[in-house]
Amino acid sequence: MRNRWWSRLLARAFLARSVAGALALAYCLRSTRAHADEPRAPAAVDVRVVNGLGLSGDSGVTGVDFSLQATLRYRYFEAGALANLEGGIFGPNTNLYAAAAGLAYQAPEGIRVDLLALLGEHHYLDLDCGFFCDSHANATLPWAGARLDLSYAFARSRHAHFDWGMSVIYGGDLGKKRVQYVGTDVGLFGDGVSTGIVEVGGTMGAVELVFGGIFDLGR
Repeated sequence: MRNRWWSRLLARAFLARSVAGALALAYCLRSTRAHADEPRAPAAVDVRVVNGLGLSGDSGVTGVDFSLQATLRYRYFEAGALANLEGGIFGPNTNLYAAAAGLAYQAPEGIRVDLLALLGEHHYLDLDCGFFCDSHANATLPWAGARLDLSYAFARSRHAHFDWGMSVIYGGDLGKKRVQYVGTDVGLFGDGVSTGIVEVGGTMGAVELVFGGIFDLGR
């Protein structure tokens, strides 16, 4: 009887220990999975390079807008450079080259907000021309504005992420300029020459879809 009593007691103790161990293991696995699913804290330092494609309007120039921006972020501060090229559909082309500095927020979930002040030069090319002419009249004005990016980092690896979203640029020339030009018009029945004076300088706005990458440099 004693042997049977001790055997039953040992069996029950072993069973209770096994159940307790299984419950503890299940709890640990659940906790580990929960921590693994939690978003990883963003890096303190990263480089963001994005291309933009959209539409813009600017001092009589309306066309397709293309931009390239590269910035370095340290925590909430960001600085870099922007190149913006606008091809006029029924007018001249304009190029904007600017330094950028401002604030950025990178959320652990991947959402990113960049608000940058811009200061640079605005170049007008082939003024007062459409499809079939060449005026060789150019102008350059100082320019100031701002850019707001709302994007999302996805397909994140250890040190690099894809980034896509949208961007809004708005600003204006710091002054105006009158430019005299001599244009050559290309026609079916011969070329013509036109002269005139055009004034440049005004506001500029663009809306773009952006796509690029973020590269982490340090935690």
